[in-house]
Amino acid sequence: MRPLAELYKLSQDRWEIRLRARIPGARRTAATPRGIAAVIAYLAGDAASFVHGVALPVDGGRTAV
Repeated sequence: MRPLAELYKLSQDRWEIRLRARIPGARRTAATPRGIAAVIAYLAGDAASFVHGVALPVDGGRTAV
């Protein structure tokens, strides 16, 4: 499987710039393993005891727009 940057004939740096431009908000950063782990820890903990049957996108808000 080829990287998406290669399919669009972009350098990895240019691809990341285009990707980050599509993420709303001031941070404009891609997800990190630590950020994903934090969501998993939240969902597995007591604080999420009333979260049921929902698709929770962890995408920095990209699909919210």
